Amino acid sequence: MLNVTVKRCVVIGATICVTLFCGWLAFSAIAQPVVSEPNSVAIPPPTHSGTLPIPPLQTGQLIDGVRTYDLEMITGTTEFTPGIGTPTMGYNGTFLGPTLVLTRGESVQLNVTNHIGAHTTTHWHGLHLPAIMDGGPHQGIMPGATWSPTFTMLNRAALYWFHPHPHASGAVDPNGTGAQVYNGLAGLMIVRDDTSIALDLPKTYGIDDFPLIVQDRGFNPDGTFRHFPSPTGPFFRKGDVFLVNGAISPTMIAPAQMVRLRILNASNTRIYNFGFSDNRTFFQIGSDGGFLETPTPRSRLLLAPGERAEIVVDFGGDEGSSVEWMAYNSGVGTTYVPPFIQDEYDTTDFAIFTIDIGPPTPNPVTALPGNLTTIDRFSAEDAVNSDTPRQFVLQAGAMINGVKMDMDVINEYIRLNDIEIWEITNTSVFAHPFHVHDDAFQILSRNGVAPPAHEMGWKDTVIVKPGENVKLIRIFEDFADSDLPYMYHCHLLEHEDAGMMGQFVVVEDFLEPDLQAEALAGTTVVFTHTLTHPGSGADAQFALEAASDADWEVTIDPATPVLLAARQSQEVTLSVSVPISATVGTIDTSLLVATIIGRPDITAATADTITIVMPEPTPTSTATSTATPTPTNTATPQSSPTPTPTGNPTASPTPTSTATSTPTMTATPLPTTTSTATATPTTVPNVPTNTLFLPIVMR
Repeated sequence: MLNVTVKRCVVIGATICVTLFCGWLAFSAIAQPVVSEPNSVAIPPPTHSGTLPIPPLQTGQLIDGVRTYDLEMITGTTEFTPGIGTPTMGYNGTFLGPTLVLTRGESVQLNVTNHIGAHTTTHWHGLHLPAIMDGGPHQGIMPGATWSPTFTMLNRAALYWFHPHPHASGAVDPNGTGAQVYNGLAGLMIVRDDTSIALDLPKTYGIDDFPLIVQDRGFNPDGTFRHFPSPTGPFFRKGDVFLVNGAISPTMIAPAQMVRLRILNASNTRIYNFGFSDNRTFFQIGSDGGFLETPTPRSRLLLAPGERAEIVVDFGGDEGSSVEWMAYNSGVGTTYVPPFIQDEYDTTDFAIFTIDIGPPTPNPVTALPGNLTTIDRFSAEDAVNSDTPRQFVLQAGAMINGVKMDMDVINEYIRLNDIEIWEITNTSVFAHPFHVHDDAFQILSRNGVAPPAHEMGWKDTVIVKPGENVKLIRIFEDFADSDLPYMYHCHLLEHEDAGMMGQFVVVEDFLEPDLQAEALAGTTVVFTHTLTHPGSGADAQFALEAASDADWEVTIDPATPVLLAARQSQEVTLSVSVPISATVGTIDTSLLVATIIGRPDITAATADTITIVMPEPTPTSTATSTATPTPTNTATPQSSPTPTPTGNPTASPTPTSTATSTPTMTATPLPTTTSTATATPTTVPNVPTNTLFLPIVMR
C-alpha cells in the first residue's frame, strides 16, 4: 500500500438511524426544506414534439494516424415548443451534441473550443485516460480557448458521455457543472471494440439502434429554463417536462424486430425506474462500462444521474402497434428521494415517450447471442486492502468523509497497479449516485450481499441508498500522476457543485521500506510525519536534517522547507522526499531528524512511514539535488503512447466545424471495420520516475 497516513473517524453502525434523522434536519445547511405531499398535484398530459431526433454521428478524421474530433461549445436558442425560443447551450449545435464513435486501440484527439463566454471544462465520463486529459475541474478551458487532449482509447465497448465539469462556488453557481449541463451541454460517446463488432446485435444507428438521452427540465412562462422549482426551496434542478434527445415526449419509429436502446440518464437530479407500458420483458446487455456476460431479462431499469444501460427489446410481431416508455417512479420517492425534495414525478408513474412500431428492416436481428463477453471478476482477496477497505462516507450537508471539495487538497493517494476495495457508506437521507473518474469498477456487495445479475458488469457510477453500504473493487493501472488528480463525487450535479466531491492521485510504484537497503547516490528517502497544528499563531515550516552522528548527509534546500499553514486546530500529515548525496553502506533512518521552524510549540511525532526509493537501474550521471523530482504524466505500459497535452490555449487551432441548431436526421450504419491506424509513441527523456514526492495533506 502507499505509505501515506490518512486518518479518519467514521461512525457507522448503530448511529446510522440517528444520522439519517439529523441529516434531514441539517439539510438546511445547503437548502431550506420544502415538504410536498405525494400525488397532491395532478400531472398534466405531456406536449409531444414530433419524431424522436437522433443526434448526428461524428466519426472523426484520421490525421497522421490520430482520430481527430472537433467540438464547439456554443450558445444559442432552441424551440422546444414551436414559436417559443429558449436560451440554450450545446456542442456543435444549440442543445446537446453529436454522438462520437471511437474505436478501442486508436489514438484520438478531441479539440474542444469554448464559445459560451464562461470558464468551463469537458469531462469524458467513464473513459480510462491520463488525469491531465480527464477534463475535470483542473483542465479548464477559458472563453475563446481550445483544449486538445490526446490519448489512446483503452475502454471496452460501451456507451459513455461527455459534459462540463468546472469547479463551482456552490449549488446555485450559474456557471457551475449543474447549470451548464442543464442548459444543454452534454453528448454521447459510443466506443467499439473487436467484441462489439463481432456480436450479432442491432447496430444500425437510428434504425434498430437508438441513443436515448433522458432529461427533465422546467420552463418559465417566457420559455427560459426554470433552474430551481422554488427560489426558497431545495437547490436542485428538477423539471416537469421530459426530454429525450432534446425533444419533449417524442415518438420513436421502431421496426418490428429486435431493437437496441442505449440509455443515458442525463438529468441533474432525477432518478427514473424505466419500463414499458405493457410490462413486457426486455434484456439488458450492458451497463456503464461494457457488456454483461449474458443478456439479463428485466421489466424495470433503475437509472440515477450519470448511469447508462443498453437493452434489447423484441418488437417482432408488434407491427402497427404502439407502446410507451414509462418511468415507474411510484416507488422511487420512498426509497431514494427524501420528502423535502420530492415532487409528484418522484412518486407517480408517467410516460416519457411513445414508440410506434413499423415494418421490419431487411435482414433484421431476430435473436440474441447467448454469451456477450467474458468478465474477469475481481475477488476481495485480489485487493491490497482486502482487510481494511478504503472508506467513503456520504454525509448530510453534501460532504464525503466530513469534508467538502478543496481544489488544493488531495484526499486519497493510490499506488499504481494496486487493486483496491472502496467501501461506500451512506449516512444521509439522499440516495447518492457515486461516480469515480478514470475507468470502471465492479460491485462486490450491497449490505454484504452479492449484487444482482445486472450489476455484475462494469460500472463507473453506482446508486447508494440511504443507510446502505456498497463495496467496489477496481484496479488503478496504466496512468500515474502525483500532481494532477482524478475526482470521485456524487453525480447529483447540485450536490457536486455544493462540494460533495474529493480528489485522488495515482502515484508511481515504489519499493517497500527496507532500512538496510544499500544506498547509492541518488537514492531518495521519503519521510512521513504526523503532527498537530494548534490553529493559532503564525505559520510554521517543516524541514529535515541528518543527525550529527550520521555517516551521510541530507541535501535539501533550506530556503524552501515545507510550509505548514496556520489554520484551525488539525492533524496534518506531511511527506518530504530527501535525496541522499553520497554512497553509503546502509541507511539508518532513525538518524533523520524532523524540525519545525518558527513554532517551538509544534513537535513532529515519530515517523509514521519511511520508504527507501532506489534510483533507476540506469540513473543519470549526476544525482538530483532537489527535493522535488520532475513529474511525468505518461502512461507506464509500453503499449500505450505518451499523451501530448496542449495546455496553452493558443497552441491549438480553432476547429472548423459549423454549429447547426437542427441536425440532419439521417440513419447511418455504425462502421463495422476497425481502423488500421497505429499511434507513434513519443520519445521520453531518461528521467527518474520512481522518486515519490507527496504534497501537504490537510485533514
